[in-house]
Amino acid sequence: SNASTNCTTGHVRLTGGQSQYVGLVEICYGGVWKSICPRGWDNREAQVVCRQLGFTSVGADSINVGKGFGPLHSSYFNCTGSEAALLNCSYYTSSCYYSYHAGVECESPCIEGAVQLEGDNKYKEFGRVEVCINGTWGTICDNGWENNDATVVCRQLGYSPYGAIAKASYFTEGWLPFHLYSVNCSGNESTLLNCSYSTTGTCYNIQDAGAICQSVGVAYDNCTDYTVRLVDGATAREGKVQICLNRVWGAFCKRDNSNYNVDANIICRELGYNTG
Repeated sequence: SNASTNCTTGHVRLTGGQSQYVGLVEICYGGVWKSICPRGWDNREAQVVCRQLGFTSVGADSINVGKGFGPLHSSYFNCTGSEAALLNCSYYTSSCYYSYHAGVECESPCIEGAVQLEGDNKYKEFGRVEVCINGTWGTICDNGWENNDATVVCRQLGYSPYGAIAKASYFTEGWLPFHLYSVNCSGNESTLLNCSYSTTGTCYNIQDAGAICQSVGVAYDNCTDYTVRLVDGATAREGKVQICLNRVWGAFCKRDNSNYNVDANIICRELGYNTG
């Protein structure tokens, strides 16, 4: 079917994906569906393909989904990302020595008001906060972003409302548009869109709001933020170090390049002991 001759030159389609939004890109040229060389293929070309297919171009990703079985289009594409169709982009004839062909993943329509955490990590409990508005994912400007706001995001995602930490300009910056600005939650709302917010403002992508959530079973303790304690030690003067953040005790994460003695001295002083 890849070499069928009933297509119109310039049309594109996705094949071999797990959904209609993802797959190997094929373009019709001379009445034949052809795979595309991935040379220079990135998110800009992916945006154009997704737009041409009638999907949102926001959040389009270039991906490796393997190699096509049909003929190869003899050109590689260079798009700005704003074109309406792939053949509107610049393209150049070139040899292609890749073990895979061009693929894309388009954003599927999202549910209004839904939130998700995105980041370059394997942990789903923290990341850049994204919210669905008008069928597309977007980010949140971190102006005024605080723990109460992160608390609502975590609750909405099914995590504990306790111990949620707001992070600003911390996670890998996204390239989605900003949907919300000046978010202000009391912390008791069930969804983020129940909070007050603005849909206009000025922000840069490095200012994406983020959140760190805790698992549902985390123990609530009305402790004071940034106080420290020692637990599980043989005496009161030793043990594992915990710190209170947003009414939950948690462990310290040791940085590989930090000095144990300096860290210990600071903590001992904080607890009222002599440095050791």
